[in-house]
Amino acid sequence: MMSFYERYQQGYHQAVYDALFAKQDQIREPSLYEDASDVMRLMMQRVRINIEMIIQRLPTIGYEHHKGLCREFYTQQEREMYEKEIPLFQTPAPHVHEQLATLDQLSGSLPLSLRYFYQEVGCVNLVGAFSSMKASHGYKLDPLCICPLDIALIQVTMFGENWKEDPDYCFPVIVSISMNIVAVELTT
Repeated sequence: MMSFYERYQQGYHQAVYDALFAKQDQIREPSLYEDASDVMRLMMQRVRINIEMIIQRLPTIGYEHHKGLCREFYTQQEREMYEKEIPLFQTPAPHVHEQLATLDQLSGSLPLSLRYFYQEVGCVNLVGAFSSMKASHGYKLDPLCICPLDIALIQVTMFGENWKEDPDYCFPVIVSISMNIVAVELTT
């Protein structure tokens, strides 16, 4: 019988995804883990290619990156700081494996899809708006935004410190790896 990885390479992308999703409770079992990891690595390599293509094409249809945030910046310096901290696209850091190990230690194992997103893609922030839209409504498009691993580590560390002071502190903890969480909180 072919492995999931071999089937994925032959183009059975959705069937493999569906089969692995159905086995999500067993994904960390040794008999499945390596095969599932190989699929996720290959899947996220495809995601990266697609993201790079999308980033190039969106401006040609009037999409302006970083325009559609749920808040306005008061100074150019504030905007530049945001764009530096959560860039449009950034490849994985050279020390991504160490960062992931630290995050695992602090919070438990990440889902394989997110782990390999960080390893193969890095981070992406497609928050923006079309020129015909009100600028502050861009986040309503629900753009792909996976914040840098550095930010996730800071958030988990802060939540952990708060929990040490007060064990009843805000569980379950939600780490906002996406700007959409911020947008939902601000608009509800």
